[in-house]
Amino acid sequence: MTSAVLLLLAMTAADPGIEKTRTYAMEWLKQLPDFLCEQSAQRMKGTGRRDDWHLVDVIDTEVSYSGGRERYRLLRKNGTPVTGDRMVGTRNMGSSGEFATALRYLFSQDVAAEFKFKGTDKVRKLKLLRFQYEVKRENSHWSIGIQSMYSPGYTGSVWVEEETGRIHRLTMETKDFPPEFPVRSSFFQLDYTEAVIGGQSSLMPSLSVLEACDRLGFCDRKEIRFTNYRKFTAESQLVP
Repeated sequence: MTSAVLLLLAMTAADPGIEKTRTYAMEWLKQLPDFLCEQSAQRMKGTGRRDDWHLVDVIDTEVSYSGGRERYRLLRKNGTPVTGDRMVGTRNMGSSGEFATALRYLFSQDVAAEFKFKGTDKVRKLKLLRFQYEVKRENSHWSIGIQSMYSPGYTGSVWVEEETGRIHRLTMETKDFPPEFPVRSSFFQLDYTEAVIGGQSSLMPSLSVLEACDRLGFCDRKEIRFTNYRKFTAESQLVP
């Protein structure tokens, strides 16, 4: 019997609830419809303390997801409309964290995340199960960096509904960087909320927060809010 199968059996015996969540995550990925939404990103700098973030700018973009690919069109910068079809990124869904990648990697067997049940918490007034997890560096798909990239080991938690396994919050955090790497620590949080796309209700990303601090104590923070989900149709304009 392979090590992956043994690990899966061990996880199922210890935490049957996480298998319900794994099933939900895989089905969610399969059924993710083509859609449009808007995202507003606040970029900040500071020292990581709650009272020490300084706003750099606000970037509003339209996100289109079709055929497994994300595309970004710049709408506004600091509230000022941007004219024309200014694309600010085109990428495979697999290289972005907000919509699919975090779930795909966390619950894939090759990542071999180790889950532990840690009790119940309230998230936005919902009583949810919290599972803590760890991903070893050799299995990590979380790439961090600017000029050079590094994939550290990391820990985090996932908050899920007991009955359905639906995921409402996911966190990832790490300090597992070599001494010569400029990043000292990183944190990622992704919240999901109910959205209706093409008449179908689904939990979709509503907020993501990414923080990274360097070895001198300076930090960057990007907080993104997702709104106005709607179905991507043949009539939707898509800029190559």
